[in-house]
Amino acid sequence: MQRFNGSLRLPGEVGPGLRVLIDLSDEHHLQISAASDVIGDWPLEEVGIRAADDGFHLQAEGDEVVIRTDNDPAFAVAIGLRNAPTLLRRQMSDLLRHDPLLHEKVVD
Repeated sequence: MQRFNGSLRLPGEVGPGLRVLIDLSDEHHLQISAASDVIGDWPLEEVGIRAADDGFHLQAEGDEVVIRTDNDPAFAVAIGLRNAPTLLRRQMSDLLRHDPLLHEKVVD
């Protein structure tokens, strides 16, 4: 399971947003919670996620929210994002090249 601290807000909302914890389970599940309350819990394939300059736009069950994380490139890689704004794509590429946790270990 990967966890990211972040913020959640509505599209067009100004300000830092609500502090949240974003969990990605090994079963490809996305859960967003604030304090001890679960805001949303969905299979990843049921959530539309689009990266934009203002954050990740999530669409689920007819609603849209915008999240930012404490590590946007790692979140993007973890969800298998393929399209992103230029800066985020560069950060993802750098992460994929240099993070040893993303490379398979070779055993002789």
